[in-house]
Amino acid sequence: MKRRIVLLLGTVLAIVAVFATKGNKNNIQTLTIGSHTFAVTIADTDKKREQGLSNNTTLGNDEGMYFIFSTPDSYTFWMKDMQYDLDFIYIKDNTVVNNITDIPSPAHNNGEIAIVNSPVAFDGVVEVRSGFIKRWNIQKGQKVALEK
Repeated sequence: MKRRIVLLLGTVLAIVAVFATKGNKNNIQTLTIGSHTFAVTIADTDKKREQGLSNNTTLGNDEGMYFIFSTPDSYTFWMKDMQYDLDFIYIKDNTVVNNITDIPSPAHNNGEIAIVNSPVAFDGVVEVRSGFIKRWNIQKGQKVALEK
């Protein structure tokens, strides 16, 4: 009987660990930039923004993370613990205001952690895999819509 309880407890803990590391699927929404629509995970708290995509190995080529800020500013990002290169799409007032492409992960940057700054203020950033901006022709001035 004790063995069954221990086994059951171990199974429950394993399931909890899987859900904790995969994130909250309810936090995934649909984002449209120009004519392209794709899935994004929302990072709208300090804790979520600090974690970002660090140590994430499963971001698809048509997925991203949308960092939302309450006040427009020129926030700094870094590539700490990133597993792949990124493109950044900067948004202000639901419009693309800047793009930075091919930001290297430490693995592709001789172990160096890239620091990323935008020359313009923004209230949102979408991080996507490197090549996304070119593939979908994301440009300044395009409208952005988050489906709620």
